[in-house]
Amino acid sequence: WHSFEVLQFEDEDCLEAMSCAVLQRLEECDPPEVAIVLHAAALLSFGSRERLFEAMLPHVRRHEGTFSARHLAVCFHAAARAGVRDEALFRVVVDRFGRALADVDALALTSAVYACGLLAFFDQPFFEEVA
Repeated sequence: WHSFEVLQFEDEDCLEAMSCAVLQRLEECDPPEVAIVLHAAALLSFGSRERLFEAMLPHVRRHEGTFSARHLAVCFHAAARAGVRDEALFRVVVDRFGRALADVDALALTSAVYACGLLAFFDQPFFEEVA
């Protein structure tokens, strides 16, 4: 996925096959893999991209406790970059980051705040805490 993203190689057949493979074994994917796939998918154009986000974002929400703050932020940012407005994921990120803001690294926090801006999500207490 990363190589396809870096090279902007958008071979429809390859990306479809890779999407199907990921979706078939989604429960076996670890958080870094999910984050990599979503990040790449956000930057590439292919037919099953929407289906990939529709399946993977609920997976991220269900398993958010297994994701590091950075991987969770990457997934949220990828969804935002792809134009997927997922209110439930927004709540998960804001609640998780709000509970332990001091433990969230600057890159993860920046990514999450940027994603909020991309989709015009606003949670005043969260943004006041970040500020």
